[in-house]
Amino acid sequence: MASGSWITQLVPVFPLELEREMAASSPVRRNILSLMLVAWRVKEWVEPHLYRVVSNGGHYSYFPVTPPDLWLAIDNTLKPAAFWSTSVKSLFLDHTPEKERTLDSVLTVCNGITRLFSHFPLHNHLDQLGSLRGLQRVSIGLVELFSPGAIDFSHPIFRNISHLELLDMPTPADAPELCIGLAVLPKLTHLAFNSPRLLHAMAPLMTQFTRLRCIVLLLPEPVRPKQVDISPGLSGDGRFVLIGQTNYSDDWMRGASGGEDYWDIAEAFIKARKTGTVDRSRFSICDADISWRSEL
Repeated sequence: MASGSWITQLVPVFPLELEREMAASSPVRRNILSLMLVAWRVKEWVEPHLYRVVSNGGHYSYFPVTPPDLWLAIDNTLKPAAFWSTSVKSLFLDHTPEKERTLDSVLTVCNGITRLFSHFPLHNHLDQLGSLRGLQRVSIGLVELFSPGAIDFSHPIFRNISHLELLDMPTPADAPELCIGLAVLPKLTHLAFNSPRLLHAMAPLMTQFTRLRCIVLLLPEPVRPKQVDISPGLSGDGRFVLIGQTNYSDDWMRGASGGEDYWDIAEAFIKARKTGTVDRSRFSICDADISWRSEL
């Protein structure tokens, strides 16, 4: 008995709060799965991190990757609704879900979502999207979202969006109406485009959009500047950055997992340009190129 007590004294015992922080600081999926086997209390601490990012896509080079049975688990309510509400923070829809009814369940139960990316038209799920009160960062096609009607900028989905990426490509003729609508969104400060034509049509109208702090044009890498006609007014706008993107899904997953995404890169570049550590006339960078940071 005495020897057992002596051995026990040699085993380090950490305060529970420190144990929790140590467990939560290991976000790699294989580490989480291993930690869940350590003790019930550890499982309760780390299991929510396994579901921070929900995706219906395939393999991504950046963790976390959604467990394959997650969609079924949510649909069949295998855990309390409160678990999904507090655990799931980001939703990535890279293709059409196998069952739209399951997507209804996900959007209803996972009402703590703050980030959303969808290549899939969600016009049949507007009611559920409107209930996501914490939604802040969205990459979506607005025309498809409200199809076949007009874009409703008073819809509750827009109430707290601060970062918006337009995945679709409305015609330049739609630019005035689109700019007027975006200008009334109460929290919008960051806007990204995938269409040079739409951005060029909207650029003159955005000079009065003073709440915007960051305007990004995303193009697949490699970007050939001579093939992209950037007007002097746009290239001279201190808020504007053209980013050559190497992999959009990895970038999004990285940001959703607490790493640096293109929004962070754009903000850092704008700051460097403003302070003069980067040439003020430069507006184009690649998300994989960090050479400009060496100038800081």
